[in-house]
Amino acid sequence: MIQEIPDIAARIWQQADGPASVLEALTSSGPRQVLPSYFDVTGLATGSVAAATLAACGGGPSPQTGRDSAGIASVQVITLSVCGEGRRAAPG
Repeated sequence: MIQEIPDIAARIWQQADGPASVLEALTSSGPRQVLPSYFDVTGLATGSVAAATLAACGGGPSPQTGRDSAGIASVQVITLSVCGEGRRAAPG
């Protein structure tokens, strides 16, 4: 079963103790499979970049205050940008 990119990003984000409310700002676009592999490397790569981007935008717990930062308008990840354009998987 292939999971959607936001679902994979959410699992990674939760493992990093990020606040669930920030995930509402996340969207993804592009083909679901870009990197040809038996394993879901496209999902893992894109989900990891999405979680890291949420953290870089200040969506995680603040080490100084222990409070969560809110106010992220939107974060969009594009599978082709994450996985390298021109390396599309063969159809099928």
